[in-house]
Amino acid sequence: MTRIKYTILLAGLVISQNAFAHSPIKGIGFLFNGMLHPFLIPAHVLVIVALGFWIGQLQPIKHRVSILLYLFSLIAGLTLSAFDLMPEYNWSLILLVLTVIIGISTFIGISTWVANSVPVAVTSLICIIVALVIGLDSQVEDLTGSTRIISLVGNGVGSYLMLLYAIAISETMSVKRWQQIGIRVLTSWLSASALMVLALNFSSLGK
Repeated sequence: MTRIKYTILLAGLVISQNAFAHSPIKGIGFLFNGMLHPFLIPAHVLVIVALGFWIGQLQPIKHRVSILLYLFSLIAGLTLSAFDLMPEYNWSLILLVLTVIIGISTFIGISTWVANSVPVAVTSLICIIVALVIGLDSQVEDLTGSTRIISLVGNGVGSYLMLLYAIAISETMSVKRWQQIGIRVLTSWLSASALMVLALNFSSLGK
């Protein structure tokens, strides 16, 4: 019952209007606004934490190329956002779908023999897609020129640091079986929350 309550709470946090979620916070500067941005957008938090937990269970040293590709793809996505080179789209929905996929991968790959068999090409592809979509979903309203660029630079720093911290936490909790189960439970909550929001979005489209 407690698990259901937390899942509903997370799902509720994800439901937000884009105009509000992407608006800057006044009084703290554009760089810090950018750094806080990924922590304030629930869809970003869900997918980044889920991705970090997944990689952390896969021995990150073997997938360091994937982590670097995440950074480069994030820069590419933020650059596209900075110069409005992509059409407007509800990128958050794609992030929610990716959260579900990553969550399922973490649940299945929690055993050592499966985790060790995940090729770098797979983690690299997921990291590239996630980072690129995060960058595309990071446009900040009411900012133009250098202020927008500064904010997006901070956004990149915050998004990358969040991934590294999630990886570090997951890797630390990958030694004992009960720790692995804990990561699996946490990731399943993230996936369940993403699924609930997707269901609400699709049901609203059908009306």
